[in-house]
Amino acid sequence: MDAISSSSSRSSRGDESPLPDSHIIEMTNTDGSPNLDMMLVYMETIKDEIRLLERNHDELQSAHQKRKK
Repeated sequence: MDAISSSSSRSSRGDESPLPDSHIIEMTNTDGSPNLDMMLVYMETIKDEIRLLERNHDELQSAHQKRKK
């Protein structure tokens, strides 16, 4: 409890050192349209794979229902 009260009193007096610069985010050049194009192609590929998985799921579910009858 003493550590909490001493740290809060230090911060209220301004004795606490600033945070290190390890959390700085730098922006890069924003004309990276090839990266956007690659991302869109990747997303379309994923959507195609999801459609295939959904079709396989539907076929398996249908086959399972037929077998139960």
